[in-house]
Amino acid sequence: MALLSKQIIATEDVRVCTFTLAPFEEGDIHYHSAVVEHLVPLSGSIVLSVEGKEKRPLRLGELFEISTGEVHQVINVGETSAEYLLIQGTGRYDFNVV
Repeated sequence: MALLSKQIIATEDVRVCTFTLAPFEEGDIHYHSAVVEHLVPLSGSIVLSVEGKEKRPLRLGELFEISTGEVHQVINVGETSAEYLLIQGTGRYDFNVV
């Protein structure tokens, strides 16, 4: 599971933080029932897997949206740690492992 590096903002409806994945680490396969996620890779080699879609390598600085209810997974495919910015909102945060 990705390690929470820094929580920047946390309210009832919005959460902004950075996460770090170890080399070749795969985050949990999960979904959120109320929030939309925006993910921005900051370092490393990150691939995003969304159920029903092809795995997508993300470029550093690229903004990618994950819709409410989409089952997804963040994967570090590189030999070094990878960090990403995560913006979640608006709505009550939950984390549902599949």
